[in-house]
Amino acid sequence: MSLFDSLGAAPTQIDLGEAYLALDQGVLDGQENPLKVADANSFFEKQEYLSLTSHIYSPVYLAMNDQAWQDLPQDLQEGLQEAADAASATSRELAAEADRTLIEKFEAEGMTVNEADVDALREAVADVRDEIADDIPGDFADRVLTSVEP
Repeated sequence: MSLFDSLGAAPTQIDLGEAYLALDQGVLDGQENPLKVADANSFFEKQEYLSLTSHIYSPVYLAMNDQAWQDLPQDLQEGLQEAADAASATSRELAAEADRTLIEKFEAEGMTVNEADVDALREAVADVRDEIADDIPGDFADRVLTSVEP
């Protein structure tokens, strides 16, 4: 909410199940969701524009108990890490391809797709980014902000 406030929007939280009707009736001017969600809810039928902003990164985590990891022999640790790295790369490739396919679909449905100036957007919301980073433990926010490419 703070991000959109900082950009001059008037964000409103609404139940996802009500968003299509709200877009249809003009209660909402737009919505913010992953492309898969916009497609599944047919928002492309009610929205003229799609702005690709890269303002959220939603990774899926592979986690393991540290003690269980430490108890594994080195060769199994290396094999599991290699498999996790390969799965990560494949997951990112498949997600990027799925997004490209949906963008093509939305354009075919008549939406105008805009690519945001990600560097300008990052600068415009720097205060918000700093504000929420304070709520994230450790150096996680710094690591994500320096490793994510738009």
